[in-house]
Amino acid sequence: MEHNQTRNTLSRWKNNRKRKNTTKNSFCDDECKIIIEYKERAYNKMINRNTRQNEQEYKSERKEAIKIFRQKEEYCINQIWSKWKLLILLTVKQRNFIKK
Repeated sequence: MEHNQTRNTLSRWKNNRKRKNTTKNSFCDDECKIIIEYKERAYNKMINRNTRQNEQEYKSERKEAIKIFRQKEEYCINQIWSKWKLLILLTVKQRNFIKK
């Protein structure tokens, strides 16, 4: 009985966790998911057998993932900011038109 309850709680927690991450990182797409997979494989390989080469592979995958995530996030923020700038400009022009 307790085992089922623990499993249900665990699965609910995992589902909630997944939902939160997708809404937070709206810039994350299929390419990000593939990069995360590669990074996780390298991590698991490093954990199973901790050699210098495996550690270096993991570090390079992690570095690449961070680089791509930053680029995507920056692009997404710039897109949002450009929409807001356009909206602000339009409202200012409308106000000036109404004042005249």
